[in-house]
Amino acid sequence: MSDSNSCNSRHFSWLMKSCFPNTQQPPPHHPTPIPTTTTISSLPDDLLLECLSRVAHSSLPHLPLVCSRWAYLLDSPIFHLLRIRNHLVCFTLFVVSCSDGALLTASYRLENDNEWNISSLNYPFFENGFRVLAIGRRIYVIGRTVMLRCDTWTGKVVELHGPVNLRKKFAAAVVGGKIYVAGGSAGATAVEEYDPKSEKWRVFNGVRKSSGFGEWRRIKSPPLPAQVRLDSTVRFSCEAIGEKVVLVQVNGCIDDLLRRSGRPERGMKEGLVLVYDCVVGEWSRGVDLPEVIRRSACVCVEC
Repeated sequence: MSDSNSCNSRHFSWLMKSCFPNTQQPPPHHPTPIPTTTTISSLPDDLLLECLSRVAHSSLPHLPLVCSRWAYLLDSPIFHLLRIRNHLVCFTLFVVSCSDGALLTASYRLENDNEWNISSLNYPFFENGFRVLAIGRRIYVIGRTVMLRCDTWTGKVVELHGPVNLRKKFAAAVVGGKIYVAGGSAGATAVEEYDPKSEKWRVFNGVRKSSGFGEWRRIKSPPLPAQVRLDSTVRFSCEAIGEKVVLVQVNGCIDDLLRRSGRPERGMKEGLVLVYDCVVGEWSRGVDLPEVIRRSACVCVEC
């Protein structure tokens, strides 16, 4: 056999060793790939608003705590419009009363809730009366010297200056996104305007004459007992909620009136809530106010 056809053991051993890795040689360096995942904070404002606007209502109080940017976006009008478009905003009736130096609040969503949700705030500034108004999702509780601004999304409460003139049993309304108060003071003709953007009050000397607003139309009477005479002890508050009108009994007891007049009907003690549907023209009974909420003021908030 020739040398060319013979098997060289040395060459064969070298060939076998080349098939096994060298344990003493350092492993080859492979560059770490840069991650391509995108965090939610890196999104532009329009996409971030789309994501945040779909958060459940119960999680809204936590959004401003993440960062100042999220808190800023939560306050933007676009955020509110997106939640309306996504059907995540509904009309909520808020009722506020003052008892033993504390403000008691109760909220009720006509289409969603089966009972009132109650909470309390320790603010002893409203023993002499107050008015409640809403601008957007914020509720304003106006007293003689102090005003509170309550955010219904975040639960944040801010103490602000009240009207310039000391007032008691005054009238208040929201017109064009501003608050107007009148009456209840020595300067009966002085009307004050509050601008939420500048957080300042301004006094107007004199009242403009009304130019009219349309016509009155009689609707069906609320389903109260026939021929019952409501005296000054029974008072109601009226609020518009979408295409419905809510009539809330904020003071007095109808059953007491029935008892004094010798009527056998019962079941209308205190805190009666009646709902009028403007489309079908019919009244229905809502969930009565909690017993702890008395002498209250009502306001509707779209939140």
